[in-house]
Amino acid sequence: MDHQQINAGADHGASLFANLTDSWNQTAATADVHDPSVAKKWREEQLEPALQQFQQGFTTEKSQEWASHFA
Repeated sequence: MDHQQINAGADHGASLFANLTDSWNQTAATADVHDPSVAKKWREEQLEPALQQFQQGFTTEKSQEWASHFA
């Protein structure tokens, strides 16, 4: 069970990070370069919720540890 969840998580995690990278690139491209709150706001509204949701998909102790480390 651990290996199944970790393998599935690795695939999903790669997609997640690709999507988050695209999201950040779009945000940064349109952001005011003089606004230091842009990165903080993106982290709070996009990154942290996505990583929390990712970690919730794991049910075994080892896979939860792996997901936490991955995130």
